[in-house]
Amino acid sequence: MDNKDRHDDIDALIAKYLSDELDETSFNTLKEWTYRSVSNREYVRARVEEWFSAGVAADSYKYDAESAYRRFRLRIEGAEANMRKRRTRRVIRIAAAIVAAVLLPLAGYLYGTGRDYSRHAMISIETSAGAPSAATLPDGTKVWLNAMSRLEYPQDFGINGRNITLKGEACFDVSHDEKKPFIVHTDDVSLTVLGTKFTFSNYADDDNVTVDLIRGKVSLSATASEQSMYLAANERMTMDKRTGKMKKSRINAAGSDSWTHGEIIFEDTPLDEIAKAVSRRYGVEIKVADSTGKKRFYGAFDTRRRTAEDILEAISKTRRVKYTYKNGKYILYN
Repeated sequence: MDNKDRHDDIDALIAKYLSDELDETSFNTLKEWTYRSVSNREYVRARVEEWFSAGVAADSYKYDAESAYRRFRLRIEGAEANMRKRRTRRVIRIAAAIVAAVLLPLAGYLYGTGRDYSRHAMISIETSAGAPSAATLPDGTKVWLNAMSRLEYPQDFGINGRNITLKGEACFDVSHDEKKPFIVHTDDVSLTVLGTKFTFSNYADDDNVTVDLIRGKVSLSATASEQSMYLAANERMTMDKRTGKMKKSRINAAGSDSWTHGEIIFEDTPLDEIAKAVSRRYGVEIKVADSTGKKRFYGAFDTRRRTAEDILEAISKTRRVKYTYKNGKYILYN
């Protein structure tokens, strides 16, 4: 049996499982396949997310294997717009035992307890240290999530609104919808657009929040200071988290999303910020001496071909900083 046929069989089991009509033998088959490898777990996670974002896992669907599977495959193949016309908001019902055994550890959905789950249940996408992850939201918006970041949106996203919550860094290419503004919420700044492309960075351990607008227009609102601001293409908003004040500057935003395709670019960037970016991208620990952290550097690196040590070596060749590797971490010093 080739991979396509095997995945078709697994998709059918997932479809029946999420309709709460999977028998014990089939459930054990799905569970065994899921835990056989990391790639299998990621496959099931992705399919579960697609199912819930399409709104087909609901208790008022009387399970019919063929029609449920057809709806599921249509969602995977991109027929989401047509499906949204047919679906209504429903309460999701899933057997609690199956949720505990498979759904929660694999899909990461943040539901309550028991069999009945709110239609406002959240879907989350999370990345660890390493390469960015790409996803398409139910409204067609493309998202690239940078390392060590988290994105959450409600299960009814695109029906009653388009609100998401971001921790970390992401690049958004937003599908235009005049009736439903796309709103990004973070702890410090909220952003509202109808359709545009921008990057948004707000890591918890960073001093600043930044938004780079690649095209279109966005409006911004600071949580602490209640300051508001509009950005046009090739403008950057920087907010100091200590004061809550936002400021605007002109940039060439063409390279703002370079990290989404494997490049890491530093333009007059302080060394402590470079260290954070390299650490997130490669999953390594880097400590910067206080006397060195504010030194600024320029550079562009292909992270698909260069290692963390390659980048640190290149920086050290400027003779403005040295580095060593000791006790499992890199140390940068004068």
